[in-house]
Amino acid sequence: MAETTRPDQPIGTIASKYVISVETTATLRTVVEHLINGGVSLVVVDDSGSVAGVVSEHDVLQAIHDGADIDEIWAADIMSTDITAADPDQTIAEAARLMLDNRLRHLLVPGEEGGVVSIRDVLDAFLS
Repeated sequence: MAETTRPDQPIGTIASKYVISVETTATLRTVVEHLINGGVSLVVVDDSGSVAGVVSEHDVLQAIHDGADIDEIWAADIMSTDITAADPDQTIAEAARLMLDNRLRHLLVPGEEGGVVSIRDVLDAFLS
């Protein structure tokens, strides 16, 4: 039987360690390929070993809607840089509140116990 996830657990316990990152100079086409092939809805944009931003499916759709040429626009051009992160020791419930208050679908969780948490991961804790 699978272990049940609870809202009072630390968010770090459900953070996905499978994080796809691209460089700031990656084309939008490359970002889309990573999203599709990786089965994820967010990629981290890396600038010399540190997080510069994130690109979500929504960011990609907005760029395409705005007429972006997927071979001529870079991850740095469309990434979100206002990143909200959760402390790995925050509870899943606290992270859910952070996501709700900031209208986020993903949270970065820094550190060894970190990764990416999606709204789906958080919902699972409340519905398990």
